[in-house]
Amino acid sequence: QDLAEAIDWHIMIVRMKQLFQEATQRGDGFDAALLLAVDTVLAERAKDGSSDPRLRFVNEYTLGGMAFTPVTRDLRTALGQRAELQRLREQGV
Repeated sequence: QDLAEAIDWHIMIVRMKQLFQEATQRGDGFDAALLLAVDTVLAERAKDGSSDPRLRFVNEYTLGGMAFTPVTRDLRTALGQRAELQRLREQGV
């Protein structure tokens, strides 16, 4: 059972990567492409009755040292935190 779940998760991650790459090749930005990929795959899994992978997101950012954002299950929150860290970096903080 554990091996089957590991294979299933690998397929899920490869599918997300494929959708992300397709979206960026079409010209979508990072955030839009990632949201599309993750939302699409999670919807496909829900439709198929697959288990919830309980994805968690955290940003690791070099900003006057190493900065980590709190872990969240909400990708939009994580992307917002990432954008804020980028703004701080651009301001020279």
